[in-house]
Amino acid sequence: MSIAEGKEIVVFLDYDGTLSPIVDDPDQAYMGDVMRAAVREVAYCFPTAIVSGRSKDKVYEFVKLRNVYYAGSHGMDISTPLGSSKFEDQKHQTRALDEKGNHVVHFHPAKEFLPTIQEIVKVLKENTTRIKGSMVEDNMFCVSVHYRRVKNEEDVGVLKEMVESIMKAYPDFYILEGKKVMEIRPNVNWDKGHALMYLLDTLGFDNFNDVFPMYLGDDRTDEDAFKVIRHIGRGFPIIVSTIAKETEASYSLRDPADVLTFLIRLAKWKNNLLHKTSEGGSVDMEAMVVMMAIAIAVVAAEVIIMATMLVMTMVTMAMWGAMAIAIVLEVMLAYCKVGKEEPIGSLKKSRDARVQGFGSERTCIVTAAQWLSHDGTAGGSYFVVATEVAGESLCHRDRNQHDGGAKGDSDLSF
Repeated sequence: MSIAEGKEIVVFLDYDGTLSPIVDDPDQAYMGDVMRAAVREVAYCFPTAIVSGRSKDKVYEFVKLRNVYYAGSHGMDISTPLGSSKFEDQKHQTRALDEKGNHVVHFHPAKEFLPTIQEIVKVLKENTTRIKGSMVEDNMFCVSVHYRRVKNEEDVGVLKEMVESIMKAYPDFYILEGKKVMEIRPNVNWDKGHALMYLLDTLGFDNFNDVFPMYLGDDRTDEDAFKVIRHIGRGFPIIVSTIAKETEASYSLRDPADVLTFLIRLAKWKNNLLHKTSEGGSVDMEAMVVMMAIAIAVVAAEVIIMATMLVMTMVTMAMWGAMAIAIVLEVMLAYCKVGKEEPIGSLKKSRDARVQGFGSERTCIVTAAQWLSHDGTAGGSYFVVATEVAGESLCHRDRNQHDGGAKGDSDLSF
């Protein structure tokens, strides 16, 4: 299907002989449930229309799907939501409301023939009753005379002569031979090929550049649609036939069973494309999720590091605070014992003292001890500043080592 890449596929289907088998009684030409499901699936994947010689309402009764377009009477009875812009000003295209109140556009290029068609139906039914097995079908804008159930070939000949004789009184109509049926149609320039172009226009493909139409049909009336696809220059005109015959189609399927297989594979091909596209999107989404997770993890790590540094800073500040408090307490104790009871003489303004710590080899170094005295006698102020600590624990003042000397150098123990 690479030939259809970049194009919008639109599917057109005939009904009798394509979606349902040809049967003796036209009123019993029901499509199977499996075929209906396949058409429904295709219509979900691509714009899909059923173009039949039957009346539009009768085709809908057979198909019973709301997601497809219907064109009855060989394309002379079309209803769409929007209509065609090319026929906007013509009397054949009218706007209305359906039974549910939705806007709908009807296109009836042969509606002026409708009274005459009703007259023809009446005359034919009155005259063909004596031909056993014959049937006259009113298809709204055309008439079908079926003779598949006529057993006697002589009666078939009599029926054909009768119909041709009657139609001589209606020169605006002509007879087209089908599969054991005579199609009586008004003489208007409209067929399934025109219906195909009309439907493409309603879907927005007025210039045919972006469209890839597929048309599946089995009858002579479908040849007009095949011609249009060949004129467009792309698409699949597919005839449904068990025998080889001259046709405008480029491809063939044998019967409705082959059509069913084709539709199922067409929908599967489209769904596989959509699945691959969604998988590609999911891969990209997964990559985005991974990237977001990594980014969140990095931010979280940075927050943890910052919090750890903050805690360490607070612990360090608390340790320094405890050290300062300990030193102040030591100074206060020393002042209480020495400051007034045992005044010491003036110390050197700067001196170093090294003392042993309690119970270990650790030492404290006091690098600034200063005695401030107003007159060298009692009443001076005493303080110690510890600026460097060697070891893991604070040193403590040894009050017992102070000898109370007032005039000499004093030792400071912590």
